[in-house]
Amino acid sequence: MLDHLLVHSEDVGGPPSLHPKEDSRAAEILVRKRLVVSGLALMSARQLVLQRATLGGFQFQAGDEAGTFVDLLKSAYACDLKARAEWLDENVNSMTDEEFTFLVKSRVEPWTAEFQSISGTRE
Repeated sequence: MLDHLLVHSEDVGGPPSLHPKEDSRAAEILVRKRLVVSGLALMSARQLVLQRATLGGFQFQAGDEAGTFVDLLKSAYACDLKARAEWLDENVNSMTDEEFTFLVKSRVEPWTAEFQSISGTRE
């Protein structure tokens, strides 16, 4: 869900979304989930992302070279993406699981209910 909110930040009261408002946004969640998993595997293989198992699930953190890699991304889209990521970190990522679930259910879930239940999934 964090990946989805990154590009559809306006859905949860954030800055203008990077991707357009379309009815297919719910299907986009399903497609992007596989891309996120593949991307995390690739970044883990290059040690850009470190993964560890915890009692609460898998946790990810930036690897030693992640900052250098991200600094090399200079396109307008990449800069806008970084700005949305900072907004998410400041406004959404610090929420408790209960607060996050409420946010998703109240602002996003109404148009995703036909595809899946998203409560408690911060993928």
